[in-house]
Amino acid sequence: MKESSYLEGQVQVIDKIKNLPIFKPYNDAEVKSLLRLSKIRMYKPNEIIIYENADDKWMYFLISGSVQVEKQNKVLSEINEIGDFFGELGFIDEDPRSASVRAVKDSVCLAVDMAYLLKIKEDGHDSFHASIYMMLSKILAHRLRQTNIKYIETKKELDRLKKMYGS
Repeated sequence: MKESSYLEGQVQVIDKIKNLPIFKPYNDAEVKSLLRLSKIRMYKPNEIIIYENADDKWMYFLISGSVQVEKQNKVLSEINEIGDFFGELGFIDEDPRSASVRAVKDSVCLAVDMAYLLKIKEDGHDSFHASIYMMLSKILAHRLRQTNIKYIETKKELDRLKKMYGS
């Protein structure tokens, strides 16, 4: 992994970050606050970004490339949409990582130190925290809907196989 220093004060990055769909609703001041606790991380194919059961509080936004989420060496999903994020569960529930994330090809991520986010105590921090939690809520709701669809499809396939084999 190659890693930048923290992005605080690097205003040239603001426009690039605001181009990510997830950050379009945020104003420059909010993006600046986020950059203060963020780094750019670059990964080569097959490089591990997050280790299952690790205890860290970084969240990642995909800037380019593709990554896959793995649980017990089984691929659960691939993330390849610019602006998609991963690693949020460790921040939300403060438990160890539930899965590993591996770069599929050269990938660049905005890595955000979410543990530091909670320590921000300046004017406007409450609204910034609320906007981050709202963003997380929307994405998690979308992921839950997708999981429900996959669950129903799997249940239908299981019922079909039971009928076919008489179980």
